[in-house]
Amino acid sequence: MLRNIFDRNVSKHLRSRIITEYFDHNASEQLRYHNSTEYFDCNASEYLRSRIITEYFDRNASEHFRSCIITEYFDHNASEQLRYHNSTEYFDCNASEYLRSRIITEYFDRNASEHFRSHIIMEHFDRNALEHLRYCNSTEYFDHNASEHLRSRIITEYFDRNVSKHLRSRIIMEYFDHNASEHLRYRNSMEYFDRNASEHLQYRNSTEYFDRNASEQLRYHIITKYFDRNDSEHFRSRIITEYFDRNASEQLRSRIITEYFNRNASEHLRYHNSTEYFNRNASEQLRYHIITEYFDCNASEHFRS
Repeated sequence: MLRNIFDRNVSKHLRSRIITEYFDHNASEQLRYHNSTEYFDCNASEYLRSRIITEYFDRNASEHFRSCIITEYFDHNASEQLRYHNSTEYFDCNASEYLRSRIITEYFDRNASEHFRSHIIMEHFDRNALEHLRYCNSTEYFDHNASEHLRSRIITEYFDRNVSKHLRSRIIMEYFDHNASEHLRYRNSMEYFDRNASEHLQYRNSTEYFDRNASEQLRYHIITKYFDRNDSEHFRSRIITEYFDRNASEQLRSRIITEYFNRNASEHLRYHNSTEYFNRNASEQLRYHIITEYFDCNASEHFRS
């Protein structure tokens, strides 16, 4: 009788009543499946659609139908709680990678709670997802107001994987534009300096970091590390002159000058460092060292005088 009545043009109210009544009975799985799929093609109330889906999720249904319910339901204006339930439930199932990808990307386009967005990303990072989706999650999440802890986890976790050089560059540069904790900014710089990064990014990290209120120890580390690399003369000049404009310890100022004197620098910069330093309140010993060192070089007659 039920099968026959479903094939007729009956009132919407009766179709609704048959389904809700039948769900309270011990019917065959095939008929419950038929009722649910048929009803999805009708304009039913949101409450009943919600009940059908949640009820069916508690049963041993075919994976195909569970997939169909979720993908179909995502195209409707459902309550946030049910969308959350469908997604979390489906994540515990052995679903195809394509559907997992669709659920995550679709959910990111909606106004979901921050907690669930955090959960989706962290859960997906623990799975063997394709690189494109991992890239999308990270870049998309950076555009949102996420907690500092999760932003930190995404970056540090992603750094442990074999990702493209372009994304590593983007993550660092993007993160430098945010108000992150000093510890993470410090870790990004040091970690990235230990990798084979492009000279341009190394330059950007250092110059960007110099514009911020960083600890003296990190400023010292960036300079000394960078001096050990084959960089342009212009940047070496900028680091020194920039650092001289700051309130650095006398010992570091002395080390920068003496270290730089042992390198093949342009005569103009050697002259500039010395004359600039003479205008400051330096120790007598350092002033003596600069003069004696400089006299051993091919300096202009004017400065020797």
